[in-house]
Amino acid sequence: MRLRAAVLPIALLVALIAGCMSSQQPRQAAPSASEPAGFNDPVLPLSPTLNQFVKPEVTELSWYDKPDSSEWTVVPAECQLVGEAGYADQWGQSWTKFHRLVLADAKSARPPFVDTVSEVWVEEIMVQYSGEAAARSAYNGMTSNFSRCDNRMLSSKSKLGTVTPWLSKVYELTETKARWENLQGGSTYWGCASEARLSGYAIVSATICSRDPKRGETVGRIADLMGDIRA
Repeated sequence: MRLRAAVLPIALLVALIAGCMSSQQPRQAAPSASEPAGFNDPVLPLSPTLNQFVKPEVTELSWYDKPDSSEWTVVPAECQLVGEAGYADQWGQSWTKFHRLVLADAKSARPPFVDTVSEVWVEEIMVQYSGEAAARSAYNGMTSNFSRCDNRMLSSKSKLGTVTPWLSKVYELTETKARWENLQGGSTYWGCASEARLSGYAIVSATICSRDPKRGETVGRIADLMGDIRA
């Protein structure tokens, strides 16, 4: 989940910005669309494609080839994977390839890369496994507690000690797709919509955080662009 700074007290905002300046520096600079610079995974759509329907427009912010540990501790613990998508615990231990791309609006895509003040924040992930059975096992593990966390108020605590309430809503949970949303403070003003799909021998996942009430539809369009991954 990504906080919307505008709804935070000033003291917390200062603390968050200080932390993000050290913790949100990308490990590897994201390439431009014209210069892939090693990032040539066709599964994850880049900004020229997203900007046809994502507003304000986004640009590549950071790129990762392995999952990080979570930046937040979620209470209740059983809802960690609903409340903080995209990190190491979500994907299990048997993955063979991991690609994560983070994009944000232009204001956030310049140093010091403070994504807590983003108007739009997008995360795209492709996690590949040795085969379809391994991918399904990882997907089932990832979503096993989702139904218990629907319409529950979660509390997320950052490494800086900042505690933020989120209302979790699970809209769809099937054998191949999960759709959910986290609303900061329980309000629709700022939220993060996510969609994960079991896709052949991989899991693809997309998240968009914004004020747009149609962010759930937008994240579905991003997931549609990721396609089907088969051996």
